[in-house]
Amino acid sequence: MLDDVSRTVRVGGVPVELTFKEYALLHLFLEHPEEVLARERIMKDVWDTDDLLESRTIDMHVRTLRQKLGAAGEAIRTVRKVGYKLSTEAAMTDDERRTRQPLSMTRRYRRGLILTGLLCALAVLAAATMLFQRSYAERIDNYLMQICHGYAAAYEAQDTHNATTLLNLLPENRPLRITLIDTDGTVLYDTKIGSYIVDVNGDIYAAQTDLPNHADRPEFQQAMANGSACITRESETLQLETHYYAVRIDLPEGAQVLRVGEDVANIWGLSTDTLPLLCGAVVLILLAATLFSWWLTRRMVQPINHLAEHLDTIEADVPYEELIPLARTIQTDRKLREDNETMRREFTANVSHELKTPLTSISGYAELIETGMAKPADVPTFAARIHKEAQRMIALVSDILQLSELDSTQASRSREPVTEMAPVDLAALVKETAQNMTVNARRAYVTLQYDARPATVRAAATN
Repeated sequence: MLDDVSRTVRVGGVPVELTFKEYALLHLFLEHPEEVLARERIMKDVWDTDDLLESRTIDMHVRTLRQKLGAAGEAIRTVRKVGYKLSTEAAMTDDERRTRQPLSMTRRYRRGLILTGLLCALAVLAAATMLFQRSYAERIDNYLMQICHGYAAAYEAQDTHNATTLLNLLPENRPLRITLIDTDGTVLYDTKIGSYIVDVNGDIYAAQTDLPNHADRPEFQQAMANGSACITRESETLQLETHYYAVRIDLPEGAQVLRVGEDVANIWGLSTDTLPLLCGAVVLILLAATLFSWWLTRRMVQPINHLAEHLDTIEADVPYEELIPLARTIQTDRKLREDNETMRREFTANVSHELKTPLTSISGYAELIETGMAKPADVPTFAARIHKEAQRMIALVSDILQLSELDSTQASRSREPVTEMAPVDLAALVKETAQNMTVNARRAYVTLQYDARPATVRAAATN
């Protein structure tokens, strides 16, 4: 929160002490959110100057401002080679920041393996259920075929062919549904629906049924046409399917059809019956998948963690072939950083030396003028030397500021061999050096003499 009256700043209710320029800089950012502010504009609005030689001052104040604002300082984004902007997207709460953090690789793999194991378990259980139901249905059909042909052969061998004859052949315990159908489709008897009458001796002498005509039933039609038929009819409401096997019996008085049927649970009913077993199997498989994923991810991540702890020998300790490009990139980046650090140290030493020479010359000439040791005739010459060395320092500082803004790519390119050559007058260089050292020589009561003949060489030039 920014208060222009008291010129105070609060972040999360906590006051933050800012300097005059830091406050003005923050005020400028808040007035122009999501707008890229060029360095020229910042220098003009905050420092009231257009001197870009002082642009590094902006970077220093922005860095300090970010540090003082804490997490809120992340909203100030750097726009490379342009300036800065205040991004409202970056000013997010801790909860939002945590939600935007990427999920760990271990958790990703574990969740993926657990989900894969669960899906595979469900697919295997579904396939196993379907195969079991199909195998069971085939066994039922074969069983009904054997029973039907057996009863049909026994029935055909009898002298009389009616419902009473069939009932006398059947056992008292009749788990199967057996139906006798006449040539015209009339149901002579059905063990599930029909009834029978016995005499005083217990013999069956009459049987009856109230079932409708079965001439339109597909098993009857196929049996009459082909000699036998195997039909399955499903009941979605009862989750049952009825298997029928019918065989045609050719008799002297006309053909009849003997049908044997049994109710079997369909795939949905079978799944319902085995639901507790399926749930238990899913739980066990899920537990096994969890343990396996934990073990596997641990084995996968451990070499990567080891790799991160041994960056010096990263190329020799690559655990997986797929990580070789990453290892090479890391190693190249480390070498590049080390080379950059070495270059920075060398650059600092060279800059210190280059700055020391003109500063010494300026200080010496200024001291001679200040103490009156310089002759009136030499004052213009000394002033010209001071001006020349000052211009040299300004150019050197400008080069330093430009070099400091180069990125790593540009820095790597700057280390490439320089092919541009320029002529250098060695005699003039020696003369200039002797003149710069004259003041220091006088202090030490040393007389400098030089004998230089004109000589021009070609040397590498840097811009």
